Amino acid sequence: MRRLVEAARYLVLIAVAVVLIVTVAGFAAFAWSAVPVLIELFVTQGETSGAIAMLGLLDRFLVAIALLMTAIGLYELFIGELTVPDFLRVETLHQLKARLAGVVILVMAVKFVEKLAEWKDPLDTLWFAVAIAVVSAVLIAFTAFDTEHAEK
Repeated sequence: MRRLVEAARYLVLIAVAVVLIVTVAGFAAFAWSAVPVLIELFVTQGETSGAIAMLGLLDRFLVAIALLMTAIGLYELFIGELTVPDFLRVETLHQLKARLAGVVILVMAVKFVEKLAEWKDPLDTLWFAVAIAVVSAVLIAFTAFDTEHAEK
């Protein structure tokens, strides 16, 4: 029974494989979606709409990067070390969650800038900003004050 439970950690390879497939698909799709953004940048010659479209593209790539970080982190946590740059190394589940929280905050910041550029309803924009600030504060507090799982 012990060997079975110890071998069960390899079930994580299913999650790693699925996340890697989605990551590759995401990078490919987002790279393809960069073509109209680049065209818009040249057509608008640096106007706000082109810059906002570029931020949207950055947002999509941040999601793909978060997926890649997740796949690498899960593999390193459950299977073994990989030869990756130090900034991609994950030693604890808390460390992986903290990094993903950072990416979520970045994605929310990009979404806020996109919403700010629309500027249709000031009150709606204010509530959107408050919601992002609250979620960001909770994520920051979660990663900063989780002393039970914090890195030593």
